[in-house]
Amino acid sequence: MTALRLGETYTPQQVLPHGLAMLLVEEVSYGLDYGQAALTIRADSTFCDGVDGVPAWVGIEYMAQAISVFSGVEQLQRDEAIKIGLLIGTRRYESEVPVFTIGSKLNIIARLSDREDEGISMFACEIRDDQRVLARGDIKAYRPNDIRAFLGTAAQ
Repeated sequence: MTALRLGETYTPQQVLPHGLAMLLVEEVSYGLDYGQAALTIRADSTFCDGVDGVPAWVGIEYMAQAISVFSGVEQLQRDEAIKIGLLIGTRRYESEVPVFTIGSKLNIIARLSDREDEGISMFACEIRDDQRVLARGDIKAYRPNDIRAFLGTAAQ
């Protein structure tokens, strides 16, 4: 693994392989061993009920997008195309709140805790609103070299 060059800035569209409908985060940053994302919950946010906020189970996707920030920066800094990664599962996901309320400014950090040669990585993740931890989880992710081959689809 090559160390990341710090001090470069990216947009979510640059580092995340998501279409606009599923691009849930508004800001991204990174460090040597973490990806970070931020967003403000609004009444029109994806998955928001328009009254209370976004259900806490969506936090796993917010964490996955913070993981994708780290992965995307790694790939861009190696002059590689952004590859799709897969959330394999979580060893635990705990939320202190049932919903992320409208108006909340969420900061999501995904810190790399383990990496295997086969493209499997483990991240310790947290979602915070100011200094309060709202949710935490350990997420296992996989980035195959060839997503089409992995999924068994023919290249077009």
